[in-house]
Amino acid sequence: MPKQTLVFENPIQLSVQNSLLKITYKDDPENITYRAIEDIAIILIDNHSASLTTPLIGKLSEQNVAVVFCNEKHMPASMLMNLDANTLQEKYFRLQLEAPLPLKKQMWKNVVEAKIKNQALHLKTLGKKYDRLLKYATNVLSGDTSNREGLAVQYYWKDLFGKDFIRDRFGEHPNDFLNYGYTLLRAATARALMASGLLPSLGIFHRNYYDAFPLADDIMEP
Repeated sequence: MPKQTLVFENPIQLSVQNSLLKITYKDDPENITYRAIEDIAIILIDNHSASLTTPLIGKLSEQNVAVVFCNEKHMPASMLMNLDANTLQEKYFRLQLEAPLPLKKQMWKNVVEAKIKNQALHLKTLGKKYDRLLKYATNVLSGDTSNREGLAVQYYWKDLFGKDFIRDRFGEHPNDFLNYGYTLLRAATARALMASGLLPSLGIFHRNYYDAFPLADDIMEP
């Protein structure tokens, strides 16, 4: 069964009852619904009057549910993270720290190849030209030193949204929608990495002093 994403835009009280997520609408206390926590992937809170109980937070953490909070502009701004998500964390952390540079470069090559192939597949499903992207995917070097990813990105976005479109975090619509979806996917990826015993702050390619999840940025690329 596909995991669910629950979005709450109204004043609600979230709690746990009989290991189920209990949803009580504050404007209508008699309106109560339940969801199985193990069926949930992401909970998005987009109302500053919403509240969660401490026992529920513990249950959501156990099931590795990504809980994301939005700011006053309705954009995802923060999330809950599990500090002890995997019994082999220390082992995996050590392997990450000791991973040699050639291995990281080869891993990034694999990531870029997968990303470009998926971009090509998406354009193909839309009936658009995609052969150039497949050519880029076959010419990715270790560490992507020839920047096939950058060339593919330029081609992909312009073919998808038109030649005048520029993918920019602070750009015009539909950049706002893309940013929204990117943040949710990033949160879910970071939670999945922690559940696997990996540290999201140790990236393969992405590095930024102010970025807490560079490995999530790496892995979500495809």
